[in-house]
Amino acid sequence: MIKVSGYELNLHTIMNSGQCFRIFEIKEHEYDLLSGNYAVHVIYEPSSNCYLFDCPDHEWKYWENYLDLQTDYQQFYKVIMQSDDDFLKSAMAYGEGMRILRQDFWEVLVSFIISQNNNIPRIKKSIEALCKRFGREILCQDRVYYTFPCKSELQYTTLENLSDLGLGYRAAYLYDLFHCDSAQIKPDYQTLLSMRGIGKKVASCIMLFGAHDLSQFPVDTWMKKLIENIYHGEFDPTPYQGFEGFIQQLQFYYYRSIKGK
Repeated sequence: MIKVSGYELNLHTIMNSGQCFRIFEIKEHEYDLLSGNYAVHVIYEPSSNCYLFDCPDHEWKYWENYLDLQTDYQQFYKVIMQSDDDFLKSAMAYGEGMRILRQDFWEVLVSFIISQNNNIPRIKKSIEALCKRFGREILCQDRVYYTFPCKSELQYTTLENLSDLGLGYRAAYLYDLFHCDSAQIKPDYQTLLSMRGIGKKVASCIMLFGAHDLSQFPVDTWMKKLIENIYHGEFDPTPYQGFEGFIQQLQFYYYRSIKGK
């Protein structure tokens, strides 16, 4: 078991922040994390405020990178605390343990094409259906999951075998992606915008969550409401240059949480 302090990480916060779709809360304080070809079971111990990762040492390097544990988020907190933004300070306190995951670019690209104009339960259901059909079986303890299929595993798909995965009109966008030249698939904002089915918000999300480009500040419907209601129609992220995407995640998670209640 590998221990990580709960002061550094909050899986419940991260899994509900909209940046990933393959963290599963099995029961209270227990999670399965899936990414690419990897799966790991994690237990949170409230008494010690620690997460216990049940994985061999040679796999820990993968998860340490995935969770961005080598980045010092205290540097971001200091800048927030020095600001006069009370809402953001409250969002920081509420979202303690938030991190921007270092996810696989391909997985994020496919997932956020599925995510557009969609809700999280449906997004997750479609992603799992895609993985089950085209990925390979992987066990996490006694639970069966499937790896996220790479492009070579998807290049012979047809629209017919995508049609019953709950993708709707997005199936056509994925079909184009799965059959495009691999040279087109790169972490570049303008390149993403040239791809069918990817607009500014989705491209920004893909860059933030798939390329760890923290300068991105995606604005979706929730963020538009937040900026209008909290910041009177205008929010300038430039004081947080270099970690704007982290600011966006704190704001998004806090605002959606309090409005949802």
